[in-house]
Amino acid sequence: MTLEQRVEALEMAIANMVSQQSNAEDISEIAAEVIASASKPVGVLNAAQKQAAEKKVTFYATNFGITN
Repeated sequence: MTLEQRVEALEMAIANMVSQQSNAEDISEIAAEVIASASKPVGVLNAAQKQAAEKKVTFYATNFGITN
């Protein structure tokens, strides 16, 4: 393998690494946006937390013999 071929292979490897890093950064940004959106008052996470809170209250109420 000539020096030129080695340099070319090295340049391609570096370009590949830069591309992978860019993809990882894009994925991180997308994940942050999805979490932020889900955490909004109308988001999925907020709805799940409310549902869990309602079940927890119901559970404790039934422990004390309180029913609707």
